[in-house]
Amino acid sequence: MNDLISWLRTQLDQREQQLDHLSNQGINALISPDGSHVLTEVEFGRRDIAAKRRILDRYEKALANRKQHPDDLASAGALLALPGAVKDLAQPYAGRDGWQTEWATTS
Repeated sequence: MNDLISWLRTQLDQREQQLDHLSNQGINALISPDGSHVLTEVEFGRRDIAAKRRILDRYEKALANRKQHPDDLASAGALLALPGAVKDLAQPYAGRDGWQTEWATTS
């Protein structure tokens, strides 16, 4: 799971750099060529990345807490639920350099 988290943080960093580049160019959104829908909204993208990072942080905090306090049931419960959530967060980045097939989800 540590490899997945590290890899996913790199993907989020790269996405944030792309959004920063757009913002530095004065671009707030990208619209499809036919004008029918928004492809990227810079501020939404930043909020989305921040939310994903918070989920990763919660997993790492629960893992550290569980190591320090093995009898903590809340951390145990989080560690049962969060790995699936972390894998779900990674799915849009599947196929990029470093992607490992064992990170794929079936649903």
